[in-house]
Amino acid sequence: MSISYLKETVDSRCLPTGYSANIVLLLDSCDHCYKKLDKDRLEKDPNILTSDEQDATLIEKENEVVEEVEANRSQEVHTEFINALSHVNTW
Repeated sequence: MSISYLKETVDSRCLPTGYSANIVLLLDSCDHCYKKLDKDRLEKDPNILTSDEQDATLIEKENEVVEEVEANRSQEVHTEFINALSHVNTW
């Protein structure tokens, strides 16, 4: 196996157990979305979110709130149904 960014060829049997990569890993790009990494931002403070990351985080939080509200409403409907059913059974 050739690792281009190391300019080395290694025997895959010598890699740590469970190592697997179907793609060539790039040092200057995200392995998930392949966007180029901003070296200036990483060198300054890697814990500061970009505006895109902040937007994504905000959307995730909003989705969690919506899911929680929907789950609560579903529980309320279920409780109302059980109460109505128990009233029918007591007629």
